[in-house]
Amino acid sequence: GALAARGVSIFFSAGDGGTAGAATNCEINDGSRREAILATFPATCPYVTVVGGLFNFPEEMATVYRSGYYSSGGISNYFQRPSWQQAVVAKYLASPFVDIKARQMIQAGATGRAFPDISAHGSRHDFFWNGTLHHYGGTSAAAPLAASVFALVNDALAAKNEPSLGFLNPLIYSGKITQGFYDVVRGNTKGCGTLGFSASPGFDLASGWGSPRFRPLLEAVWAVVRP
Repeated sequence: GALAARGVSIFFSAGDGGTAGAATNCEINDGSRREAILATFPATCPYVTVVGGLFNFPEEMATVYRSGYYSSGGISNYFQRPSWQQAVVAKYLASPFVDIKARQMIQAGATGRAFPDISAHGSRHDFFWNGTLHHYGGTSAAAPLAASVFALVNDALAAKNEPSLGFLNPLIYSGKITQGFYDVVRGNTKGCGTLGFSASPGFDLASGWGSPRFRPLLEAVWAVVRP
């Protein structure tokens, strides 16, 4: 929260475990052994921008291609849902894009912070190590990719003596920059014996608002900064 208040944009990966997150048995840890979807911190923190993982071009959820990981999404059982999320999350949870069993398993945390906020490509990122080409992926690759797009936007703002965007989530959920994202509509966050949350037109708990596209995102931001 303190970094966000200082105008710093913080990105974090959604996780690679699908609806199950980091859980191994999808049971609530209160001794009741009740089935539950346990969202994982720090992706549940309201003060970070959480990035899900995608595959292919144009992007789809990683589950579509059995890419080796399932991007996570869910609802916090601890952090309350921020005001800027209220309307879109409630609309999505009432939609047919939420698996019936998954809906039953999140009832206790239905008022919590929802994630991811956005998504980015999370498969076959190439890098060299000791002169050898390697590949890596997952949401830990998607998060820095999304951050780099917003870094370029901040560079463009700085070149015109405008401040950086800082804490992004209220702006992302405002509806003012949605044209800056590619809307992902295929795939889901399967796990815990469910299909979890499916991608849908607009905001969803699989891909958030979608994948940032630099040029249209910059144009949308300029329209907000200099209307």
